[in-house]
Amino acid sequence: MRRWLELEATVSPELADPFSSFLFELGSGGIEMEEANQAVTLRAYFPEERIHRQALLRAVQRYLRAVSSKHHQLTVHQMSEENWGESWKQWFSPLAVGERLWIQPPWVSEKPPGRIALVIEPGMAFGTGHHPSTLGCLELIERAVTQGRTNYALDLGTGSGILAIALAKLGVPRVHAVDIDPDALAIARTNALRNEVAAVVQVAESWEASGVAYDCIVANLYRNALEELAHKIHLHLEPLGSFICSGFLVSDEPSICSAYAQLGFTVEQRWERETWVALWFRKKRP
Repeated sequence: MRRWLELEATVSPELADPFSSFLFELGSGGIEMEEANQAVTLRAYFPEERIHRQALLRAVQRYLRAVSSKHHQLTVHQMSEENWGESWKQWFSPLAVGERLWIQPPWVSEKPPGRIALVIEPGMAFGTGHHPSTLGCLELIERAVTQGRTNYALDLGTGSGILAIALAKLGVPRVHAVDIDPDALAIARTNALRNEVAAVVQVAESWEASGVAYDCIVANLYRNALEELAHKIHLHLEPLGSFICSGFLVSDEPSICSAYAQLGFTVEQRWERETWVALWFRKKRP
């Protein structure tokens, strides 16, 4: 059975978002945040086979020393997959998103009338909808799909599958969801089945088939990945198609905008919360 490392650290509120971004870049499968007494306690989870306990501690200690002069107490515990699931259940509560969406775990059955339920069991995949970057993507997806017809969408780095499932439940007839993590692919397939959209959402490892073009591409990834993928995204997006992205902080926004502006993208809408940004780009006609 797979085992995980749980890293716990308490930091100042202004450091919480950049620190969580660093932990995701380090390979965390998910992060819990708990605010109390003008401090934020973060618990980040890492697959034990991908990073050694001491290497994890050293990397986090180096980062915290570089950004803060304060001493930070760090602890790392080993935990099993079952314990991970129970840990998520303690804080994963239903959440209204945008005008129409409603995120809920499988152990909650009721939803407000008029809302579209996204039933998500996160497992070890990033994307419960509670993180600002996922929230931003969901809100912009809702706006984009509402404003125009989308026939074929791509979710890059699908994680739990939440963005692909939202696209399908908002009426997109074909959705391609890809991820390089086999565990994420399994969880995304399970969540698609749970939401009764498995016939619409195709979950796979790759997306670079020649000649394939999408009306909408969404990507909740880190800045470096978004910039590296810019040319491929441009190649596989239809003219006037929508590209919705998040996973980066306000400080990274100019670099992201520059990379896509050079390829003829314009910003249609912008979303920001807690220093995290989501952008909806439109690809120009050739």
